[in-house]
Amino acid sequence: MFSEEKRQLFLNRLTALWALNEAGLGGLMHALRIPFTGIFIGGTAVVLITLIAYFARPDFKRILKSMLIVLIIKALVSPHSPINAYVAVIFQGLAGFALFTIFSSNLKAAAFLLAMITLIEGAVQKILVMTIIYGASLWEAIDLFINYLLKRFASVNLDFSASLAIISAYFILHIMGGFLIGLLCIKFLKLMEQLPDRFAHLPQIDLSARTMNIEKGKKKGKYKKFIHLSVLLFFIIGTLTLFSTKDGLLQGMLVFLRVFALILLWYLFLGPFLIKRLHRFLKTKSKLYANEIEHIHDILPSLKQIVFILWQDSAKYIYLKRWKYFLVNLILVSLTLEIDQTQAKAVSTSTTGESS
Repeated sequence: MFSEEKRQLFLNRLTALWALNEAGLGGLMHALRIPFTGIFIGGTAVVLITLIAYFARPDFKRILKSMLIVLIIKALVSPHSPINAYVAVIFQGLAGFALFTIFSSNLKAAAFLLAMITLIEGAVQKILVMTIIYGASLWEAIDLFINYLLKRFASVNLDFSASLAIISAYFILHIMGGFLIGLLCIKFLKLMEQLPDRFAHLPQIDLSARTMNIEKGKKKGKYKKFIHLSVLLFFIIGTLTLFSTKDGLLQGMLVFLRVFALILLWYLFLGPFLIKRLHRFLKTKSKLYANEIEHIHDILPSLKQIVFILWQDSAKYIYLKRWKYFLVNLILVSLTLEIDQTQAKAVSTSTTGESS
């Protein structure tokens, strides 16, 4: 259907979108007030990996190459990203390569499984990290607090684990997200068979006519994690102190010492060590893909502007329908739009000037 040159262009653009998804789209989605950012970021990555597999078949090793390029771009654009952000990309890339290799004759099955596994892994990672940081005291505090509210305001004395209900609901949300994203991947694979026709019905994008203005509140994000951690820590200590039948204050102080020690260990020693080793590894690999990395890095500002324009254009829809419309047009426009290096750098300069 497409020439080899066209396929390579598509693969490079899809890799660039995956890099944007990991190195900047999360911040853009927060700025644009898109809900459930984590699920959408993971889901978008799954869709892009599926399309990379589609255009690369039968050479599914291209997924691993794209994964390395995305990791290198992420290290360049967001050098202070935590190690778990890199782990997520590595998991997605390795899982995608494995599944599409195993199910090479059935891309739809591979895509659906990848969506389910990726979303479930994201949920497991978050619950696991919270348990490692706060320990079992977090879930105990939630149980105590919910049971107190039920007794105090509803005169209900139920002996049930509210924390287990919350964790279950969180997993169910991600399983449902994985199911819907899996179906969306299957629709994308069908859509790829209609590409020549669909290219004729895309929104018209003029990168020189509109600029982004979504950098507001960026500084607040630096302290967001610290604020969330502090609020949760005070909640645990306060709840254990007030409602625990054991020595709640002692439990609370032990939780505080645990969190303080783990954060100290992670941010001063383990985290920087792992990041340094990973960056060193990526630096050796970057020489292999120098031209592609430079090209993708140069067109990222243009892709960001396309995201902004298409999200505004999708305002006529709501909820999942809006995200589906946005994602379909983002991918198709990104595959077809002519973006030369000069234009991309001009967009980069204009957006940098605005943000300052």
